[in-house]
Amino acid sequence: MSDDLADFLTAWDLSQYIDTFRTHDIDMKTLPCLTENIIKELIPVIGHRARFLSNLEQWKLIIQGSMPSVNNCVINMFY
Repeated sequence: MSDDLADFLTAWDLSQYIDTFRTHDIDMKTLPCLTENIIKELIPVIGHRARFLSNLEQWKLIIQGSMPSVNNCVINMFY
């Protein structure tokens, strides 16, 4: 996992999941491709998962705003 993703999780007050994301080899390239089912497995606590999903959606909107025609899973080429 990249330090960038660890920084995201820390900023989102979800640093307790850094090791989980490392264990599953999730990085900034795979982050936009996570499905709700995958996220549910990674983050079983509903409140934490809701916070993660909200922040992830905001991040995707920011990225898509700078690249409006890009698919979420293709974003990783540009990050």
